Amino acid sequence: PSRVAVDSVTRLVWVTSLRTGRIYRLNEATQVLDSLSLAAGPIGIAVDPRRGRVWVADAVGNQVIVLSTATL
Repeated sequence: PSRVAVDSVTRLVWVTSLRTGRIYRLNEATQVLDSLSLAAGPIGIAVDPRRGRVWVADAVGNQVIVLSTATL
Protein backbone atom coordinates (compact mmCIF):
# COMPACT_ATOMS: atom_id res chain seq x y z
CA PRO A 1 0.00 0.00 0.00
CA SER A 2 1.02 3.58 -0.68
CA ARG A 3 -1.27 5.40 1.78
CA VAL A 4 -4.05 4.58 4.22
CA ALA A 5 -6.91 6.77 5.46
CA VAL A 6 -9.75 5.93 7.86
CA ASP A 7 -13.26 7.33 7.60
CA SER A 8 -14.00 8.47 11.15
CA VAL A 9 -17.77 8.11 10.62
CA THR A 10 -18.08 4.72 8.88
CA ARG A 11 -14.76 3.32 10.21
CA LEU A 12 -13.99 2.07 6.70
CA VAL A 13 -10.35 2.01 5.67
CA TRP A 14 -9.24 3.39 2.30
CA VAL A 15 -5.92 2.25 0.82
CA THR A 16 -4.08 3.26 -2.34
CA SER A 17 -1.57 1.07 -4.12
CA LEU A 18 0.82 2.74 -6.52
CA ARG A 19 2.11 -0.66 -7.66
CA THR A 20 -1.31 -2.06 -8.65
CA GLY A 21 -2.93 1.28 -9.53
CA ARG A 22 -5.93 0.42 -7.38
CA ILE A 23 -7.90 2.03 -4.57
CA TYR A 24 -9.18 -0.40 -1.95
CA ARG A 25 -11.97 -0.08 0.62
CA LEU A 26 -11.69 -2.33 3.67
CA ASN A 27 -13.71 -2.89 6.81
CA GLU A 28 -12.25 -2.71 10.32
CA ALA A 29 -11.28 -6.40 10.12
CA THR A 30 -9.16 -5.49 7.04
CA GLN A 31 -11.35 -7.50 4.68
CA VAL A 32 -11.43 -5.98 1.19
CA LEU A 33 -14.97 -4.81 0.44
CA ASP A 34 -14.16 -3.59 -3.06
CA SER A 35 -11.45 -2.06 -5.18
CA LEU A 36 -11.38 0.47 -7.97
CA SER A 37 -8.96 0.93 -10.85
CA LEU A 38 -9.67 4.59 -11.55
CA ALA A 39 -6.13 5.88 -11.32
CA ALA A 40 -2.86 5.23 -13.09
CA GLY A 41 -0.77 5.82 -9.97
CA PRO A 42 -2.80 6.55 -6.83
CA ILE A 43 -0.46 7.62 -4.06
CA GLY A 44 -2.17 10.01 -1.64
CA ILE A 45 -5.59 9.67 -0.07
CA ALA A 46 -7.73 11.72 2.32
CA VAL A 47 -11.24 11.14 3.65
CA ASP A 48 -13.71 13.97 4.27
CA PRO A 49 -16.43 12.17 6.25
CA ARG A 50 -18.54 15.28 6.79
CA ARG A 51 -19.01 15.72 3.05
CA GLY A 52 -18.87 12.01 2.19
CA ARG A 53 -15.87 12.37 -0.09
CA VAL A 54 -12.61 10.53 -0.62
CA TRP A 55 -9.82 12.46 -2.35
CA VAL A 56 -7.13 10.51 -4.21
CA ALA A 57 -3.94 11.99 -5.66
CA ASP A 58 -3.02 10.21 -8.87
CA ALA A 59 0.68 11.00 -9.36
CA VAL A 60 1.08 9.11 -12.62
CA GLY A 61 -2.18 10.38 -14.13
CA ASN A 62 -1.47 13.94 -12.98
CA GLN A 63 -4.96 14.35 -11.51
CA VAL A 64 -7.00 14.40 -8.34
CA ILE A 65 -9.92 11.98 -8.16
CA VAL A 66 -12.92 12.63 -5.92
CA LEU A 67 -15.09 9.70 -4.87
CA SER A 68 -18.47 9.92 -3.20
CA THR A 69 -18.88 7.49 -0.31
CA ALA A 70 -22.66 7.51 -0.89
CA THR A 71 -22.32 5.77 -4.26
CA LEU A 72 -19.89 3.05 -3.21
